[in-house]
Amino acid sequence: MKQTVEIGFVFNLNFFGKGYAKEAVKEVVKELFEKYNVHRIQANLDARNISSAKLCSNIGMRREAHFIKDYWNKGEWTDSYVYGMLITDITN
Repeated sequence: MKQTVEIGFVFNLNFFGKGYAKEAVKEVVKELFEKYNVHRIQANLDARNISSAKLCSNIGMRREAHFIKDYWNKGEWTDSYVYGMLITDITN
């Protein structure tokens, strides 16, 4: 889609809970909107990944879809979430 990007992230568990992920992803999102004139950012994630869902919500993304058993992962069908945001959704 025109001016729509998908983001993903992986962080080292040794640094879990220190706020680094939120800080880093917020800066990437800000850069995408401001420097690259992106219209929309979205993230697709395994619904079992509560930490990533929480991170998406904490930076201002909204859950826009919940797909039931749509993704084959590690030997089983899993649900997935789609989160999305526009520049007007950025939180401080």
